[in-house]
Amino acid sequence: MSDGDFLSQGDIDALMQNLNGPGEAAEAPVAGIGGAPEATPAAGPETLRPAVEMILRQAATVVTTVLNKNADFALAEVAPATAANVFGSGGGFKSRALSLRVGFSAGLSGALYYTLSEKDTAILADLMMMGDGSAAYTEDHQEALAELTNQIMGASSTAMGTEYGTSISCEQAQAVDYGEGNLPFAPEGCFVARVTLKIEDFPDSEILLVIDPPLAETLAAFYTHAEAKSAAAAVSGAGAPLTSSDTSLMASQPAGKGMR
Repeated sequence: MSDGDFLSQGDIDALMQNLNGPGEAAEAPVAGIGGAPEATPAAGPETLRPAVEMILRQAATVVTTVLNKNADFALAEVAPATAANVFGSGGGFKSRALSLRVGFSAGLSGALYYTLSEKDTAILADLMMMGDGSAAYTEDHQEALAELTNQIMGASSTAMGTEYGTSISCEQAQAVDYGEGNLPFAPEGCFVARVTLKIEDFPDSEILLVIDPPLAETLAAFYTHAEAKSAAAAVSGAGAPLTSSDTSLMASQPAGKGMR
C-alpha cells in the first residue's frame, strides 16, 4: 500500500479485530449467586452498610407518611454484635425494650430485628392512632408497631429487589421478648446497626437493627456481586469497541496520515 492510498475496508476490519480482540469476554459468575460455585463472602460493616442505609431510607419515608411528621433514621454505625452492644450504646435495651422480628421468605435468608424502647414504641403507636405521642406504653402498642414494621419492610423489599435484580419478600413482623438474659438470637455472627431515630417535635432516641448470620451472609453476597459487576463494567468501558463513527473517520484518512 502506497503512502497516498486510503485504507481499504479489509484494512479497517483487520485493525478493528486487533483493537477489539476476538470477542467479548463473558461476565464471570460471582460466588454464591447465579449458579456460581457456592462460597461465603465475608460479611462485615462495609458489605452490610449499603443495605442498612437502603432500609433506613424506606423507613424514613414510611414513618413520615404514616405519622404526618418529619422522621429520619440516621445510621451511626454497623458493627459485629457483642455481649454489650446488643443492648444499645448505654445498655438501655437490657429491659423495657421491644423487638420486631422480620424473617425473609424469598430472595434473602435469615431475619432482621428492629429493637426499640417501650417509650419509643408508645410514642410511635400513639402518633399512628392520631394521638399526641404522650400515651403510656401498653402491650396493645405492639400490634401497631408490627404493622408499621410490615410497611417499612414491604417498601424495603421492593427497593432491595430492584437494586439486586431479584424478587424479595418477607414474613409478617412478630413482636418478641428482648432484654438481658432473654435475647431472641445468639449474638455470635450477628451484626448490630445503631440508628438515631429523629421524629419532629420529639427528642432523638436510639434504635437497633440486628442482622442475624444468614441474612448477613446473603446481603454480603449481593454486595460482592454488585461490586464485581461494577468493576467489570469499568474494565469493559475502558476497552469499548470502535463505533461506526470511528471507522468512518479512519476510512477518510490516507494510509500513514492522520493516524499516529
